[in-house]
Amino acid sequence: MLQTSNQWILFGLDLSFKALLLAALAAVSLKLMRIRNPNVRHHVWSGVAGGMLALPLLSLLLPTIPLPVPSQWLGSPKPE
Repeated sequence: MLQTSNQWILFGLDLSFKALLLAALAAVSLKLMRIRNPNVRHHVWSGVAGGMLALPLLSLLLPTIPLPVPSQWLGSPKPE
């Protein structure tokens, strides 16, 4: 039971991180391209919201890309 809840927590954190990256990418892109048209900005942010809603399904369907993580970040005990 604890293992299952940990998996859901990690899945939620993964989705939150991806949603944050999607929103940051949109914000930076709008800023760098100096887009002031409210219609275009609305369409971009609507696409971001739709992408965030699609993230759980896409995360389950698309293959994952494994990234190496230092063991210190995983909370492994430090040798004394």
